[in-house]
Amino acid sequence: MVGMHQTDSGYQRYTNEWEGFGGSEFRPFASGIPGLNGSPAFLFLASQKSPIRDGVASIIGHGVATRFPRLRFAPVEFGTEWVRPLVGHMQEVYERSPEIFEEDPMTIFKRNIFVHAFQEPDPAGLAALIGVDNVMFGSDFPHMEGLADPLSYSEVVEKSMSPADTAKVMGGNLARIMRV
Repeated sequence: MVGMHQTDSGYQRYTNEWEGFGGSEFRPFASGIPGLNGSPAFLFLASQKSPIRDGVASIIGHGVATRFPRLRFAPVEFGTEWVRPLVGHMQEVYERSPEIFEEDPMTIFKRNIFVHAFQEPDPAGLAALIGVDNVMFGSDFPHMEGLADPLSYSEVVEKSMSPADTAKVMGGNLARIMRV
C-alpha cells in the first residue's frame, strides 16, 4: 500500500507568479490592499490545478497500476473534490480513445485507488461512483482542515448508507487493504 499525503507539490510557484511574489513581471496583478500579501479572491478563483488528480492520472495513465495490479494507493488529506472531475474525464477519454489505455481506467481506479473521505458531504454518491469498497474515513484532527469531532462523520455516513457500508467506510476498508 502506498499512502500519498498532501504536501508542497511545487504548484505553488505558479500562483506565486500571478501574485507577483519573487519577481516583478506580474506585479501589476498584485493586491492593492495595504498589508495584504496576495489576493484571497484570486486564490479562490484561480485554476483548480490538482496535484492529486495529476498524481492519480499518472498512476493510471503511465500504467503503474496495470503493471502492479496488487498495489494500493491511498491519497489522504486531499479531500474528494478531485474525484468526480477526474472520473468523468477518464470515462470521456476512454470512450473516445480506448486504444490509448492498456485497460479501462475505471477498472484500474476501482482496483487500485482508495479515497480518503472526510468532510465529504455525499459519501453515498461518492461510493456509487467509485464503489463503496474504495471509500475510507480519515481525519486530520487536530489540524485546521480536520474535523473537531472526527467520529461524528459516522453520522453523515449513516444517514445515507446501510450499516454494512457504513462499517466499510468507517474502518473496514482501511483494515482490509492494510491487511490488519
